[in-house]
Amino acid sequence: YTFQAISYIVDVYWNKYEAEINFFKFATFMSYFPKIMQGPIMRYNDMKESLFNEKTFDYTTFTNGAKRMAYGYLKKMVVADTLAVFVTYAFTSANIVNLSGLETLFAVIFYFIQDYCDFSGYMDISIGISNMFGVKLKENFARPYFASAIDEYWRRWHITLGEWFKDYIYYPLSISKFSLKLGKKSKKIFGSWGMKVPAIFGLILVWLLTGLWHGASWNYVLWGLYYGLIIILSLSSDPLFNRIYDKTHINRNNILIKIFRHIRTLLLLAIGRIIFMTSNLNDAYLIFIKMFRFDLYNLSNLNNQLGYISIIAAFVGFIPVLVIDIIQERNPNVSFLDKFNKIPLIIRWSLMIMMVLFIIWFGYYGSGLPKYEFGYVQF
Repeated sequence: YTFQAISYIVDVYWNKYEAEINFFKFATFMSYFPKIMQGPIMRYNDMKESLFNEKTFDYTTFTNGAKRMAYGYLKKMVVADTLAVFVTYAFTSANIVNLSGLETLFAVIFYFIQDYCDFSGYMDISIGISNMFGVKLKENFARPYFASAIDEYWRRWHITLGEWFKDYIYYPLSISKFSLKLGKKSKKIFGSWGMKVPAIFGLILVWLLTGLWHGASWNYVLWGLYYGLIIILSLSSDPLFNRIYDKTHINRNNILIKIFRHIRTLLLLAIGRIIFMTSNLNDAYLIFIKMFRFDLYNLSNLNNQLGYISIIAAFVGFIPVLVIDIIQERNPNVSFLDKFNKIPLIIRWSLMIMMVLFIIWFGYYGSGLPKYEFGYVQF
């Protein structure tokens, strides 16, 4: 809500578009409920046509929205809320010492899945219900766990937040008088490399603000600085790696290179998520070390918190999420729903009914586990 209000004021000030003189239209944009809690962060100029144009009922658009909503509820209620039980337990400071090595590894993996399904599940619900109203919202996720570098990951995760920081913090700062003076002074000291100093300063500031946006806590500040430094090192080292590839004639698209880069990215993300979820560096260090202690196979804490039926239900629910993401990653220009709608009607609706019943039983009535708000509501 706040980011949208700021973007509107700044865009009008920068003469990107004229101010909306109709108070009720502006109020409708600001208070449009599907996006108000977690986004996507919309710009007024991008949304006004879709929001205020005359609507006509379209069966395909309506049912696609309903399917997208159901898919979001599957992610949130069956997968995210189930795994959140053990994630919350495992990352509580008093419980970390009681975890086995395997349980610690599962806690980190579960958090990867839980956070993605919670946040992207909300986006599916938000975008789905908007489609039913005939309103188009921006996509906010693009299969981030398929990224092969940290900067690519953040271009795929919470896309509209990254665009907001880029457009309203990073770019204005990079062309400010302060940055120009900083670049000239740095060039005198460091030579041509000094011209990169303003960009580095801008990235650090953006990531520091991103951390503070999550909360006024040192773990969030450290989390922001961590990603800022990782991205700076990545961008700075790219020319070096490109020269190595060229001189050694290594194919950048070699499958082993791709696997290495992907595993490296996931490991760096794991460190970032551990910093984010722990209240102090000692807990973060303990989780990271225990994660690789494969001599400890005890799963009693995991079984006590969840039980095997709930774990199986969560991963059965995650299978379609993984399959759909793989299909979309292989062909990102074709909507999965377009492919799904080509399946024979009786099979299509049988699958949808089965999914809804699965959500009702394991996501609400049958699991007996606590329910959680969407994670990003607190931010």
